[in-house]
Amino acid sequence: MEMTLIKLGLFAHIGSAILMFCGLAVELFAGHFLTRAEDASQVRILAKAALLADRVFNLALVGLLVTGPDLASRTGFFEGDGVKGWVAVAIVVIVILGGLGGAIHRKGFKAILAEAGEGNGPISVDLRTVLVRPAPWISMFAATGAGLSSVWLMSNKPSGVLAAALVAVIGLVVGAALGMVAARQTASRLGA
Repeated sequence: MEMTLIKLGLFAHIGSAILMFCGLAVELFAGHFLTRAEDASQVRILAKAALLADRVFNLALVGLLVTGPDLASRTGFFEGDGVKGWVAVAIVVIVILGGLGGAIHRKGFKAILAEAGEGNGPISVDLRTVLVRPAPWISMFAATGAGLSSVWLMSNKPSGVLAAALVAVIGLVVGAALGMVAARQTASRLGA
């Protein structure tokens, strides 16, 4: 019976990770096309898609936070010399992902949606200003980098907490740097 529960937990964990990346991919896709939108109605559709993807992303994070520690406890990762470093770091990364999503890129997409209003006209100067804010871009890319670093941690299981933390920091920093590049390109494309 225990092996079946482990297999079910692993399936739910991997499914949650896939959902997380699907949510991030749709947010990045919507963000990419937001910079190419020609009128407010297109912006509104894309912002709504990103906010829907954010819900999927959050559901996936809950799934990861429930299944990850459960799998770790069922497979012996909390026994012996305590919590393995990579497990603790992976849990912290998932919590950071939730913070990035909730505090930064969801807020950015809500601001875009609010500024787009209900009209169908051309993109206003105020909407253009909201579209080029760097925080959502940096947050989405940093979350993607952190998510990828978490996958690396789970697949390689480094023994030391410092090595695991270094992987997580590298993922966040590289993702944030790519987000800064994307933010600059967006500002340049939109003439801001």
